[in-house]
Amino acid sequence: MLLLFQLLVEKEHDVYWLFQFFLQKTEHSCVVNIGVGKNLIMLKAVIAFMDPVFAKHLEGKGRVVQSLFPWFCLFFQRVFKSFDDVWRLWEVFLMGMPCRNFQVIVAYTMLQSVRDQILRENMGGDDILMVCGNIIDLDADELISKACSTYKLLMEHKDKVPDELKDFFLQGDP
Repeated sequence: MLLLFQLLVEKEHDVYWLFQFFLQKTEHSCVVNIGVGKNLIMLKAVIAFMDPVFAKHLEGKGRVVQSLFPWFCLFFQRVFKSFDDVWRLWEVFLMGMPCRNFQVIVAYTMLQSVRDQILRENMGGDDILMVCGNIIDLDADELISKACSTYKLLMEHKDKVPDELKDFFLQGDP
């Protein structure tokens, strides 16, 4: 992640401050012992709320959701066509819009892109992880748009959203 920041700024101290700002805005979401676990718990809760059928399938296949930690550790770097797409998504994260912890909604949106295949083929844990690992060459603007639609759907049903999700999605920037 720092190497990508070095491409954007020339001075080492600017890289440090950019990284600090990124960590602050994303609530340390890419730090394994701090944010990644919280993101995985939120992702599981989002799946359970938005798609109970899919949640039940995943639950029966082991610790599939917890195995998606590389998405958060690397902040989706490996799923895009280009650095420009990575930076486009990171800009959205840095702005804190449309909500806190938008990265969880992005991960849910990515998982939804393979949902039908997983259910249709009744995939087990390892196969699910392989399919998720093969999500590459995404277009950032398309992913952001789909994730924003998911957030809008959450907002439309905010009276039904469990309390643990309200804390993360329905509040403004920290």
